[in-house]
Amino acid sequence: MPLIIKESIEKLLEDVIQNQNMSERHRKIIELKSILKVIDSFDSLPNFKGVKNIYKLPPTGTDFSEFRIIDDSDSDDRSLWTELKDIRLSEGNLVIEIKE
Repeated sequence: MPLIIKESIEKLLEDVIQNQNMSERHRKIIELKSILKVIDSFDSLPNFKGVKNIYKLPPTGTDFSEFRIIDDSDSDDRSLWTELKDIRLSEGNLVIEIKE
């Protein structure tokens, strides 16, 4: 299990155990279940060979900035680049790179 996921799970478990606020505890349990759901989903991928790397997106330049995914068509010529539509990422999102 990649270190960033392991650390997230350990931190959430600690928060759940120590938190006396029931609504906050419930929110942390939901976060933990979400992480476990992502891990389980890897098993259902055909030919899954593991996770190569996990990247946490850095803070953006402004509160309204977002990250976009660009296919560079193996070229430095920006006129050939195309943006993958309907995928918008925010600071703190995780990008999971799967081993080939």
